[in-house]
Amino acid sequence: MTLVLRQWICRGAGCNDTSEEYIPDVQQWMNAIGDISHWMMTGAAAMTGIVICLSLLHLIFVSTLISDEKIRSELYWVVLMPPVIVVCGFTGMVLPRAALFLYAIALVYYMICIFVLVCLMNTLHGSRKSMCEKLMAKGERISIRIYPFACWLICFEDFLPTEENFRRFEVLVFQSPIVRILLEILNITVFMELSSRKHMYFQISNFAAMISMFIGSYGSYVIVPLGASLLHEYRFLLLFRIVDFCQLFWSVQKFVGDIFGILDMVPTIAHAYIKLPSSAVAQFYICFLLCVEMLFVSLLSTFCFQPSRCAFFDKHRKQNAIADGECAEDGCVSDVEAGSGAEDGDELLDDDDIEQQQHLRSDESE
Repeated sequence: MTLVLRQWICRGAGCNDTSEEYIPDVQQWMNAIGDISHWMMTGAAAMTGIVICLSLLHLIFVSTLISDEKIRSELYWVVLMPPVIVVCGFTGMVLPRAALFLYAIALVYYMICIFVLVCLMNTLHGSRKSMCEKLMAKGERISIRIYPFACWLICFEDFLPTEENFRRFEVLVFQSPIVRILLEILNITVFMELSSRKHMYFQISNFAAMISMFIGSYGSYVIVPLGASLLHEYRFLLLFRIVDFCQLFWSVQKFVGDIFGILDMVPTIAHAYIKLPSSAVAQFYICFLLCVEMLFVSLLSTFCFQPSRCAFFDKHRKQNAIADGECAEDGCVSDVEAGSGAEDGDELLDDDDIEQQQHLRSDESE
């Protein structure tokens, strides 16, 4: 993708040079960067630690305050998103040669989280069939004219929210991480064979991955807001928007960073006999922004999805109901019911106690 952008954008004497820029190893990188970059790296390490600590807190909430095992297992993927992504960002700052591979890992994890949210939406409704029945009862329709994708398809009518139609759009979402993983495996294989990224295959691979990502995003934009309209108490649409915006920002940042590197808008760093290319320096700043974004997402999620604010944490609500003396579904009794039950002593005794009392009464009568 970088070579294609260079051919489109760059103008000048050195633009015909498509030879690969030298990416330094970690020792050369640490010796070349200045004090400001070292302070940025220290700040990124601190943000990584904060994000990991908040994620541990989120894991405790999910594992202890949610009774449904399937909901817990699906939420684990989303809860682990900030620590996985922030580790990729911080590692990309330290290891410039691995930054491109870590970018792909982070993007794949975003795609997996979006598909997991689609599965979680079905789980919260009970099943895909149950969700479709609810939407049919409300008279909802599936619209394919979703901004910014396909908003011009005015000639197509809306679809009924049937189980088959929902499954088709879920396939669009699911193909995105699968295609990306397969392409990255092929990219690594070709790179190990050619020892270069100048081959046209990599441009075709990047273009195919971008198209696949757009198709997956379109499928999620069609079905998730529709199903989330019945899940307001879970704040499900907010959860989806957070993950989706993170994926969007990460993709846009990488694209803008490539353009800045091509136009030499990011200054290169020269140290001894090594010149750090502008693309590597741009990737350093992009990874730092990724750490900042994950810290913001962790803090926002901690505030918006508190157990008292979100219906995911049913055990927390049940504990509050017991503390308030309200009747819960699993045998919680109120103060009035407990008092009325205490008046009837025989109802609180088991069969052995009742039989023993009958023998005592017969002995007393004799």
